[in-house]
Amino acid sequence: MATLSQNITQAISDFDDIKEAIEAKGVTVASGTPTSDYADLIDDIPTGDDSFLKSIIQRTATSITIPNGITSIGRHAFYKYTSLTSLTIPSSVTSIGTSAFEGCTGLTSVIIPDNVTSMESYAFTSCNNISSLTLGSGLSTIPSYAFYNNMNGTGTLTIPNTVTRIGDYAFGNWRKIATINIGSGVTYIGASVFYQAYDLVNLSIPSSITTIYDTYTFNDCTKLENVTISNGFNANRLDLSASTLYSASTIVSWLNALADRTGLTTYTLTIGATNLAKLTAQEIAIATSKNWNLA
Repeated sequence: MATLSQNITQAISDFDDIKEAIEAKGVTVASGTPTSDYADLIDDIPTGDDSFLKSIIQRTATSITIPNGITSIGRHAFYKYTSLTSLTIPSSVTSIGTSAFEGCTGLTSVIIPDNVTSMESYAFTSCNNISSLTLGSGLSTIPSYAFYNNMNGTGTLTIPNTVTRIGDYAFGNWRKIATINIGSGVTYIGASVFYQAYDLVNLSIPSSITTIYDTYTFNDCTKLENVTISNGFNANRLDLSASTLYSASTIVSWLNALADRTGLTTYTLTIGATNLAKLTAQEIAIATSKNWNLA
């Protein structure tokens, strides 16, 4: 018979196959039993035995500390666990699977330990109230839709310097976030990564970025005002035109930061007609003299 530790590991590593964890405690699951009936089956496990397993099947616990020693949190492990308000992930965890915490709308704080090196798409999609997110230094990729659709979370989002790639829509629809700091290791930004961050005011963009997939990265970010672009920025398709709140001096600082593309293909920085009108011909020439097009 499987040990308690193995049962918990099975339950977390793949909720779709939790039948095995139940049967490991001597409770028979009839062939064809729908997953929705597993909560009733778990009642047949003696009281006090595998209480953690019970809590995640029955969705009764509001605070969960995943036991140390668990190395993988697999797909759908806590999917739509709406009553979950507090989560502790131990340092033993190295991977988080697809939709592992999707729809956990009660979560307000998430800490991803440094030992987590792999995270799959939709891991924390539609966790609508995350206002404190700490991403560990073990991550090199933020996958597509990983934290998509955070409707109410506020505060600051910092992408670690260890991250090199941010997938499509990874932080799309973070509507109330105020500050985003993109780490100095990021080289690739996928489609619409930060779109519809309606309350975003402060943004730092590193020069490490070489590829921006489309022009919708900061689409609908109409409150952007304090934007810093690091010296040597050299990526096409950066579009900051959603906001008209920038000062002329802020825009000029961007132009001074642009890499010199003389003799290379022309790149475009889009700031919009209203922002262009704030600049003198001499200031616009800062960009055009480096073979950048201002749109």
